[in-house]
Amino acid sequence: MTQLGFIEHIVRAKKKNKLIILCGAGVSIAATKNATCASWAGLIQYGLDWCAANNIILQGENGLQRARHDFKDKDYISAADKLHRGLLASGEWTRFIGDTFKNLTLIDSQLIKIIKSLDTPIITTNYDTLIESAIGVPSQTWKYPLFQQCMKDIKYGVGHIHGVWTDSDSIIFNSSSYDTITANTMMQTLERSISLSHTLLLIGVGDGLGDPNVGGLLNFLNQHFFDKGILHYQLVTKQEAEDSTQKASILKKISYGETYNDLLPFMQKLSESCGCDIKIDLSIDSCKLLNAADILRTPLLPSFDKQGPTFEQLWPDLLIDVAVKNLKSFNLNLLYASDLTDQDLSSKTIAVIGPPGSGKSTLLHRMVLEEDARNNKIKFISAHDLATFSPTNLTSIDETLVIDGLDELGVSSLETVALIIESLKKPYWISCRKDFYSKKSSVKKILNAASYVFEVQPLTDEQVFDFINQFSQKTGCFDAQKIIIAWLNNNEFNKLLHTPLNLILALFIASGHSCDSDIDQPPNTKFELYDMFYNHFLRYEGKRIKLSPKDIYWINNRHISIAKNIYKSRQGYKVSIQQHRELKVNSKESVVDILLNKKNKNGKISIQFWHETYMEYLLSRDFVDTLKSKSRKKISISLAFNDDVNSFIREAFSHLSDEQRKETLKHLSTIYLESNNCREAEHALYYIGRLQMDTCPDILKQAFHNDKNILSHRAAALGAILHGEIDIETEFMKELEQSAELDLINRSVQLIYFGDVRGDLHEFKDNGCSWARTRDILFTRIADENRRSIQLRWWDLQTLRSFFKHRKDHIQIYEKNILCKLVEEYSHSSNIRDLQMAHVVSEILKFHYHLGEAYPGHQDVYL
Repeated sequence: MTQLGFIEHIVRAKKKNKLIILCGAGVSIAATKNATCASWAGLIQYGLDWCAANNIILQGENGLQRARHDFKDKDYISAADKLHRGLLASGEWTRFIGDTFKNLTLIDSQLIKIIKSLDTPIITTNYDTLIESAIGVPSQTWKYPLFQQCMKDIKYGVGHIHGVWTDSDSIIFNSSSYDTITANTMMQTLERSISLSHTLLLIGVGDGLGDPNVGGLLNFLNQHFFDKGILHYQLVTKQEAEDSTQKASILKKISYGETYNDLLPFMQKLSESCGCDIKIDLSIDSCKLLNAADILRTPLLPSFDKQGPTFEQLWPDLLIDVAVKNLKSFNLNLLYASDLTDQDLSSKTIAVIGPPGSGKSTLLHRMVLEEDARNNKIKFISAHDLATFSPTNLTSIDETLVIDGLDELGVSSLETVALIIESLKKPYWISCRKDFYSKKSSVKKILNAASYVFEVQPLTDEQVFDFINQFSQKTGCFDAQKIIIAWLNNNEFNKLLHTPLNLILALFIASGHSCDSDIDQPPNTKFELYDMFYNHFLRYEGKRIKLSPKDIYWINNRHISIAKNIYKSRQGYKVSIQQHRELKVNSKESVVDILLNKKNKNGKISIQFWHETYMEYLLSRDFVDTLKSKSRKKISISLAFNDDVNSFIREAFSHLSDEQRKETLKHLSTIYLESNNCREAEHALYYIGRLQMDTCPDILKQAFHNDKNILSHRAAALGAILHGEIDIETEFMKELEQSAELDLINRSVQLIYFGDVRGDLHEFKDNGCSWARTRDILFTRIADENRRSIQLRWWDLQTLRSFFKHRKDHIQIYEKNILCKLVEEYSHSSNIRDLQMAHVVSEILKFHYHLGEAYPGHQDVYL
């Protein structure tokens, strides 16, 4: 029988009410946009990570490590057995299942809705309730009396043949539970009866064909009813359907197309062939595409009243004419925003990059308004919104698409957006942070395809003064102007204002100075600026709608909870944010919403902070507040923060009192000494090293000499070096030269920490990938003359030497100039450390010339 004949057989079965759909993990994976725990194997991996994060010890010696080894060898049953036994023994099985699946979010319901349109019974091997939430029916497990009725009518619910998360005892997860289901006479009889009287259509079922229950059923049918007219069907890709090695079976494979993207159109045609009337929109939701009128109504500045000021009210008066460099041009002369808007760029692919708060989004908004004035078709959308759509049927998009904030996406969302962008027929504009542009990711090819790469530059003193004056004239806040100008005498504060977002936050602080009598001095660091802004925001709103201190505490905790969930989702954890409720204007939730960008689409809430840096500040504030408190409760620091958050944390540490430093050191030391989690131990040492203490904490010295974990040993060395321990620095530099393993680990950690790679620093090993961001940061740091950079210089130079040695990369001219300046300075020093660094620089320059001699005009330094 041909594939067309198979489909006709399915249509006939549907019309005779003899069709049953069996949904596998693929349906949940599609519905959640690749959530890790949506599949059985993914759930095992997620569970092992969950145990590590919750300090749950699996039974036996090195139980967790052995389970991970089983998983790596694809012995999933053995890994599941170890995980299940450990969770049961610790009394955490039910909590694990609940924590995992109650936060599993339905992101894309299109496939489920097409399946529902067939109006046939649905059974599933999945533990989640995504199908039920999409189509509005209950769950029935194999243990429930109504389970059999699900085989007759969808209105009775979705039948879970392997259990459902809301009843953890029903879940078929490991070998013993599979033994239970295969030994259950009633269940096996029902499965065999249904498979003999109905046609099964398997959607999203892959590895599940090998499990003891579903696989056992197919073996039974093939053994006893092969060539007896019993046929069932599995939807697969064309490649899988053409696999010539597959054995003859009653389970026939039907190709829905070349790739997964062809499944939805195939299902829609199948639904129509069965006489079902359904139209699923597979294109981008037009309501999330902003045109010029939408942009004019978009808030230009953060506002406490949520309504303004908008572009329409302030444009073009308060649009700073930011300078940009075109990094794809040999002529790196500065351009200005006004220069860009004078040109017709709608036919070009453009990337706008820059540091946080530099004005990337505002520049793109401005460019869209100018292109609209020329009647060019152009639309604006956030990358976060774009990630919620399927990369199919994009031929209807005939505008240039402007995609803002690529760096704010998690890995799976980024892959979805990459597919969508690659499908676009028109040019596109993109914005992202500079460090994200430099690192390797699924959108690197797309970023490289840009005709122009505009890097936004810091504001000049003149631009800062002009903006302050215009802001005062437009808003009438002349007191704020006086305060800011007075504060400009502080050099550190002056530096902060050369980033547009920082300048705006400072103006809001100064504007509210009258209600913040405790603000006498300007902020000296970015953390202090954000802290002053956030505290002013809470006080302002507290007075405006008469909130109690308890309400303020609740609002702060709510913001922190949202920040943690968003950050975890970026790291690959599946989390969801508490369902949004429509509340009165004068409510705590309305205050929370002021700093958020919330979008409600068909009851699904999408939440982001008004700016990414708010999230990073809140995470650092919560982390530091927890550590500096005198609370005796156990503190967990298993969540690994990147350099963007850690830069806030380092600045926050600088504001701690002597007593708070002691409490922080005590907490971190306790975590290091008592934790069985190697990640927590390494994190604790890292943060101890960032505390500004008068002398190096003894625990760093002890860890350096005694800790056998190579990452903890490295973290202790780094902390000791930052505290001026020359002996440890000398010993560790020698280890880096002599130990290939330590040298590899050091490179690998730097790649993850500085953002060239997303991964687990306890598992990732440098594989020769791009090190653009690490390279940029290292050279920036060795050129700096601040105390911290000087302390890290020998380490940074050793790291650079290692990268050049293993990459064989050519040194750029500006890099060579930095290195030549250093070797000139250090080679004439009498200080042993300086001479050692001069030697390392000479070694790096040898890689530049590839000839084995030192660079011309200088002699190498040997000790």
